[in-house]
Amino acid sequence: MLLTMNRKFPKTLADLQCELLEHAKDGDSTIPMRALIVDDNYGAFCRHLSHDRVLNPVSRPHGTPQSKINDAGHFIVQALTLVALSGVDLQEAVEMALVNLREKDFMARPTSKSQGNTFCGTVACTAKGQVEARAWVCDDHTAPMPIVWDEPLILVVPHAEADARLKHFTGIITDHGGMHCHAGIISRECGIPCIVSTGDASKRIQTGDLIRMDTVNGIVTIVEN
Repeated sequence: MLLTMNRKFPKTLADLQCELLEHAKDGDSTIPMRALIVDDNYGAFCRHLSHDRVLNPVSRPHGTPQSKINDAGHFIVQALTLVALSGVDLQEAVEMALVNLREKDFMARPTSKSQGNTFCGTVACTAKGQVEARAWVCDDHTAPMPIVWDEPLILVVPHAEADARLKHFTGIITDHGGMHCHAGIISRECGIPCIVSTGDASKRIQTGDLIRMDTVNGIVTIVEN
């Protein structure tokens, strides 16, 4: 407590961002160097966790409760500095992340209750209202993207990663995620029809199927196998 007496601290994320950017001028403010600093501070904080008496009782103790707080603080501040230097608004980033948590975008969605070739999801982007194209199914995020885009394609994937190549698709359908998942954010930014939270679209649709997306009602239809 003695360290914080008579010291003023930022009361908003905007004020914090200004102070972090000001302090960043004192050292190497390049993104690669700051990323290394964040990595180093993260490692220092993790040493406290890996040597925690509850989590890892057989390991030797590391540091003290106060040094744990200190290392945690350094990691948080350096990470936020890196984010600020990259040009991201801290307030916007935190708000977006909180919405993601509240909507539980990280949780798997239940299997669609619809039967046959028609099933439902959540509309993440209503662009164009209705679109019809062949499906390109990626059953995991490591699956390759099309090399040649000879025709319009609708991406069908369990959970899309933050990949700029998503903008090349005519539409996006996901099994999981919500309004603020990567597919939802990129689709709205690029104006691509997007339906998320279908539960099992990537299992029910095959590459080459002719798919119709109704982004007014959140309905996906397999027109032709």
